[in-house]
Amino acid sequence: MEYVPLASVATRRFEDTASTKEVLAQLEEAARSEGGFRMSPDAQFAMGWWFYTIHVRPEVVRSMLDLGLIRGSGTSAADQIIARIQAGLDAAGCDARVKRASKPSIFAKYWAWLMK
Repeated sequence: MEYVPLASVATRRFEDTASTKEVLAQLEEAARSEGGFRMSPDAQFAMGWWFYTIHVRPEVVRSMLDLGLIRGSGTSAADQIIARIQAGLDAAGCDARVKRASKPSIFAKYWAWLMK
């Protein structure tokens, strides 16, 4: 199965990864698919933050479009899925922040400083 990077997640609490898995499971259920999303196997810790990546199978995005769960295609579809993930995490009381994987991390300057 081919997965493509969808979003980068930054959180101060490692426990938020469980909530992320729950939100992704709910999206898979709504899209009537299994194994449509996955998280990077290892979260990275730096400067008090945990970072990990969410990946998606293109078939799940097509399924979500067909079922009317999202509208549009390409960038707008990815942004809508990310917005749904962020809303689910907010509803679960998480402080995690989700951002498009193709964009630089909001903590990129700290990573650069850390790697000096």
